[in-house]
Amino acid sequence: IQYLLLSIPMLGFAHELLHLLSLRMFKLKYKFTLNGLLLGFRATFANYIQYIIAATTPQVITLSLLIAYLCTSNTYALALSVLHIAISYEDMIKIAKYLVNYLM
Repeated sequence: IQYLLLSIPMLGFAHELLHLLSLRMFKLKYKFTLNGLLLGFRATFANYIQYIIAATTPQVITLSLLIAYLCTSNTYALALSVLHIAISYEDMIKIAKYLVNYLM
Protein backbone atom coordinates (compact mmCIF):
# COMPACT_ATOMS: atom_id res chain seq x y z
CA ILE A 1 0.00 0.00 0.00
CA GLN A 2 2.94 2.36 0.56
CA TYR A 3 3.76 2.23 -3.16
CA LEU A 4 0.18 3.14 -3.95
CA LEU A 5 0.32 6.14 -1.63
CA LEU A 6 3.65 7.24 -3.09
CA SER A 7 2.18 6.97 -6.59
CA ILE A 8 -0.62 9.50 -5.95
CA PRO A 9 1.53 12.64 -6.50
CA MET A 10 3.13 11.16 -9.62
CA LEU A 11 -0.27 10.17 -10.99
CA GLY A 12 -1.62 13.66 -10.31
CA PHE A 13 1.42 15.27 -11.96
CA ALA A 14 1.10 13.10 -15.08
CA HIS A 15 -2.64 13.87 -15.21
CA GLU A 16 -2.07 17.63 -15.10
CA LEU A 17 0.81 17.39 -17.57
CA LEU A 18 -1.52 15.79 -20.12
CA HIS A 19 -4.03 18.60 -19.53
CA LEU A 20 -1.23 21.11 -20.16
CA LEU A 21 -0.17 19.37 -23.39
CA SER A 22 -3.73 19.45 -24.71
CA LEU A 23 -4.13 23.14 -23.78
CA ARG A 24 -0.90 23.96 -25.59
CA MET A 25 -1.99 21.87 -28.58
CA PHE A 26 -5.01 24.17 -28.98
CA LYS A 27 -2.83 27.23 -28.26
CA LEU A 28 -5.21 28.31 -25.52
CA LYS A 29 -4.53 30.83 -22.80
CA TYR A 30 -4.45 29.16 -19.42
CA LYS A 31 -3.62 29.89 -15.82
CA PHE A 32 -2.26 27.42 -13.29
CA THR A 33 -4.35 27.31 -10.11
CA LEU A 34 -3.73 25.91 -6.67
CA ASN A 35 -6.61 25.61 -4.25
CA GLY A 36 -5.57 23.85 -1.06
CA LEU A 37 -4.38 20.43 -2.17
CA LEU A 38 -6.12 20.71 -5.53
CA LEU A 39 -4.16 21.92 -8.51
CA GLY A 40 -5.14 22.42 -12.10
CA PHE A 41 -5.59 24.84 -14.96
CA ARG A 42 -8.13 27.49 -15.80
CA ALA A 43 -8.50 28.02 -19.53
CA THR A 44 -10.81 29.75 -21.97
CA PHE A 45 -12.06 27.44 -24.69
CA ALA A 46 -13.40 28.47 -28.10
CA ASN A 47 -15.98 25.67 -28.05
CA TYR A 48 -17.10 22.70 -25.99
CA ILE A 49 -15.26 20.22 -28.25
CA GLN A 50 -11.92 21.73 -27.22
CA TYR A 51 -12.94 21.44 -23.58
CA ILE A 52 -13.99 17.81 -23.91
CA ILE A 53 -10.73 16.89 -25.66
CA ALA A 54 -8.61 18.75 -23.08
CA ALA A 55 -10.54 17.19 -20.20
CA THR A 56 -10.43 13.62 -21.53
CA THR A 57 -6.78 13.57 -22.65
CA PRO A 58 -5.53 12.32 -19.24
CA GLN A 59 -7.73 9.25 -19.61
CA VAL A 60 -4.87 7.84 -21.67
CA ILE A 61 -3.37 7.05 -18.27
CA THR A 62 -6.46 5.11 -17.18
CA LEU A 63 -6.61 3.16 -20.44
CA SER A 64 -2.89 2.34 -20.28
CA LEU A 65 -3.19 1.10 -16.71
CA LEU A 66 -6.27 -0.99 -17.52
CA ILE A 67 -4.50 -2.55 -20.51
CA ALA A 68 -1.49 -3.28 -18.29
CA TYR A 69 -3.80 -4.98 -15.79
CA LEU A 70 -5.54 -7.03 -18.48
CA CYS A 71 -2.20 -8.15 -19.96
CA THR A 72 -0.40 -8.90 -16.69
CA SER A 73 -3.09 -9.31 -14.00
CA ASN A 74 -1.06 -6.85 -11.93
CA THR A 75 -3.42 -5.61 -9.21
CA TYR A 76 -1.21 -2.54 -8.67
CA ALA A 77 -2.07 -1.37 -12.21
CA LEU A 78 -5.76 -1.94 -11.48
CA ALA A 79 -5.54 0.00 -8.22
CA LEU A 80 -3.78 2.89 -9.97
CA SER A 81 -6.41 2.96 -12.72
CA VAL A 82 -9.21 3.15 -10.15
CA LEU A 83 -7.30 5.86 -8.32
CA HIS A 84 -6.89 7.80 -11.57
CA ILE A 85 -10.62 7.54 -12.24
CA ALA A 86 -11.17 9.06 -8.79
CA ILE A 87 -8.70 11.85 -9.59
CA SER A 88 -10.57 12.45 -12.88
CA TYR A 89 -14.02 12.60 -11.27
CA GLU A 90 -14.35 16.40 -11.55
CA ASP A 91 -13.33 16.35 -15.23
CA MET A 92 -15.86 13.63 -16.02
CA ILE A 93 -18.70 15.45 -14.25
CA LYS A 94 -17.94 18.66 -16.17
CA ILE A 95 -17.84 16.75 -19.46
CA ALA A 96 -21.23 15.21 -18.69
CA LYS A 97 -22.59 18.70 -17.90
CA TYR A 98 -21.31 20.08 -21.21
CA LEU A 99 -22.71 17.16 -23.17
CA VAL A 100 -26.14 17.54 -21.59
CA ASN A 101 -26.16 21.32 -22.17
CA TYR A 102 -24.85 21.34 -25.74
CA LEU A 103 -26.33 18.18 -27.20
CA MET A 104 -29.88 18.62 -25.97
